[in-house]
Amino acid sequence: MHYENVPAPPTHWDAKNVMIRMLEGIGFRYAHATAELPDHLADYQIAPDVMSMIEVYRHIYELLWWISRSVGLRAKYDKSINSLSAYRTATDELCYQLQSQLVQMSDEEVSRSVLHLRRNDTYYPIWYFINGPLSDSLTHIGQILSWRRAAGYPCSYISMLDGKARKK
Repeated sequence: MHYENVPAPPTHWDAKNVMIRMLEGIGFRYAHATAELPDHLADYQIAPDVMSMIEVYRHIYELLWWISRSVGLRAKYDKSINSLSAYRTATDELCYQLQSQLVQMSDEEVSRSVLHLRRNDTYYPIWYFINGPLSDSLTHIGQILSWRRAAGYPCSYISMLDGKARKK
């Protein structure tokens, strides 16, 4: 996994660094929320009318894939993934590739990136990445944390503020 801890923050603010920092936080939270979660919980649902655990994993993968396409990363969408552990690995790698793509781009290139919503053929500017798929990813990572606790698999302690794994 690429996100055991979150690296030191950048020294200046710009669209590129904001996006990279958001991905570092997502990668870190996802890595720890999904750590050691057994594959037999794939069908676990907190209630009958909500997504299963594997559907939440898939949705996070799809959100990151959508962003990756929007910044020119031609990541392959792997339709063959069928387990929590496989999604965990694929999502970690996709998040890392996406972060690496942004590092290579100029701030101007990142700022010109747009999200394309196919269902209504609408294009959204960079700021919609934050309140759209990036925030949605964080929401669903929180669901995984809550659901794993409810299923009897508590997460190890991590500091969300400084991005460090801690021992209790």
